[in-house]
Amino acid sequence: MQELRYILVALGGIAIAALLIHGLWSNRKNRQAPIKEKPLGRMDSKSRDRDDDAFDSDGIGQVRVVSGGRRAEPKLHREERQPELSRRPAAPAFDEDEEDDLPPPVVRKPAARPVPPPPVYEEEEAFDEPLPEPLEEVPAAPVRKPAQVNRRTPVYRSRPQREPVMPVADDEPLVEPAYATAPTFGAREPAHAPEYQAQPRHVAPEPVHEEPAYEAPVAEEPRLAPQPVEKIWQDVYVINLMGRPGHDLQGATLLSSLMALGFKFGEMDIFHRHEDPNGKGEVLFSMINMVKPGTFNPYRMEQFSTPGVSLFMQLPLRSNAAFAFEDMLQAADQLASDLDAMLTDMERSPLSDETIARYRQELAAYEASRD
Repeated sequence: MQELRYILVALGGIAIAALLIHGLWSNRKNRQAPIKEKPLGRMDSKSRDRDDDAFDSDGIGQVRVVSGGRRAEPKLHREERQPELSRRPAAPAFDEDEEDDLPPPVVRKPAARPVPPPPVYEEEEAFDEPLPEPLEEVPAAPVRKPAQVNRRTPVYRSRPQREPVMPVADDEPLVEPAYATAPTFGAREPAHAPEYQAQPRHVAPEPVHEEPAYEAPVAEEPRLAPQPVEKIWQDVYVINLMGRPGHDLQGATLLSSLMALGFKFGEMDIFHRHEDPNGKGEVLFSMINMVKPGTFNPYRMEQFSTPGVSLFMQLPLRSNAAFAFEDMLQAADQLASDLDAMLTDMERSPLSDETIARYRQELAAYEASRD
């Protein structure tokens, strides 16, 4: 907005200067020559009486009358929006004797230049600064004068002096007046001061070095060496899952059951059950396929089928073998229920309670041998 105002002011100044220059140029162009020449007839009559140098017989030249301030100047009539300027006809010539009745020249005042309006500056809103709040005069704390302490000057009372007793002829005993014993400053200590009782000093007892009493060594009873436990356990315990006659175990159902029981596919392309169901820790037992080579392909379990699988646990174990066998037995029961399979022992005979009890006894002996 401010720049536009400056541009308009500049254009107005240029336009005014152009109009002034054009007016001066038109005035000079249309200016007529002043009427100074005489009519031809007059000039001829008077020129006869003068010589070639325009002097008469007395040597006086021709007198010229110059009318000051009465010279007619052409009036300029300038019409707006018309480039052509009208000219006035030339005024007729007059004699010297006749008075020039021309009106006085009209002096036209120059047109007032349009004064551009002063630039308006937007005044910023004056924000009244908040006057500082008058500070409340805090009453000065009363000055406490130090309390005057009436110090009593100690009175030193002199000990009354005994008057000299004059000897009396009578044998009566003299009675001395009883003087009140007043407390005096810096009184003397009583004559009979309590005697200082010396307290016995604490004397540290001297350490007594006693010779240690040596007891006669007692003969230890010979310990009986533990008798070796007879090895009655097996190195591998196996539980088989066999499909019923005419039916095979389906791979899709087998895979879903294994995942639910925490089996992980791992080394040797078989499934393993670790100490931790997340697949960490020691391998407790594993599962293989009864059909050679005994491996599984987890990506083709939907097209896989087998007549049976085997769960086996191999000793030794860092974990408790008896507990690991119980986990394997529980997993075998769950798989048999899901797959509608039969449980058999290593000889592929039906797994009986007597066989399970024997396995448990053997594993207990194995744990006892580790102690």
